[in-house]
Amino acid sequence: MARQPVRRPRPQAPVGRTRRAQRTPGGKPSSVGALAEAMESVAPARLAEPWDNVGLLLGDRSAPCGRVLVAVDWTAAVLEEALALGVDAVVCYHPPIFDALKRLCADDPRQRTLLEAAQAGIALLSPHTALDAVQGGVNDWLAEGIAGGADKFARGASCAPLRPAAAPGEGAGRLLVLRAPATVREIASRLRRHLGVKRIECTSGGVAKHQRIALCPGAGASFLQDASAHGATLLVTGEARHHEHLAAQALGITMLLPGHTQTERGYMPTLARRLARALPGVDFTTSQSDLPPLVDVMDAAERPAPAARPRRPLR
Repeated sequence: MARQPVRRPRPQAPVGRTRRAQRTPGGKPSSVGALAEAMESVAPARLAEPWDNVGLLLGDRSAPCGRVLVAVDWTAAVLEEALALGVDAVVCYHPPIFDALKRLCADDPRQRTLLEAAQAGIALLSPHTALDAVQGGVNDWLAEGIAGGADKFARGASCAPLRPAAAPGEGAGRLLVLRAPATVREIASRLRRHLGVKRIECTSGGVAKHQRIALCPGAGASFLQDASAHGATLLVTGEARHHEHLAAQALGITMLLPGHTQTERGYMPTLARRLARALPGVDFTTSQSDLPPLVDVMDAAERPAPAARPRRPLR
């Protein structure tokens, strides 16, 4: 007897989410693919580091896209916010999928958020180091803070890539040359205002005033040798390990360390605005639930504990 084909039921849309084509003012429907193209225009993937994972990481390019959330990290809190807002995509600065995945299981909390995003039809994208390297990206935004603001940056400093780049004004890291040398305290004071942080750590030693300053957001201690080769006496990055502190001292370079995500987080509203200009008619919102994982112990009591997430059954 011939076997009858098995008829599988079509998957149902998640409760509370209606998928409809979103249209721009020109009448053309916008899509996840169009969002990926807009992100490519803002942060070209060719500028990403070889080890990085950028672009569209989860989702269907043909799926409709009318509302997008922008965040630094993909967390359970950001997932809940995305579901509450009914967004079609989340642009996460740090890649939600970075290391190779051999399985996706709901009993792993981080893997579960990916499964829930897929079930809800939420696409996930990341620009990461491509956004750092592009002209006007995170590197240049951090340089503005070191120089003392956008106006002072234009008048009081010059900036060039710390490592060779294909085009002027882009590439990994920046070498900032101030017209007037500044002390570590002065530069740290500028960064506190620019980054909105209270605490900035530094390694001891080095010169009294700095004019040639290397910088890299996040974890950029790998630039120490490049900084030294370019005559920099100060490296501004988010975080570094103990042996990297010692390496900086051995090279005679002071490091300023405001915190990993603190050197990136303040750029997210700018990213949302740049994407909105590249994709008119789509609504971009900067996440309110995306918070730094580390806080000062004196401030920890003021931050409410995260509410227990409802464990929804996965279809």
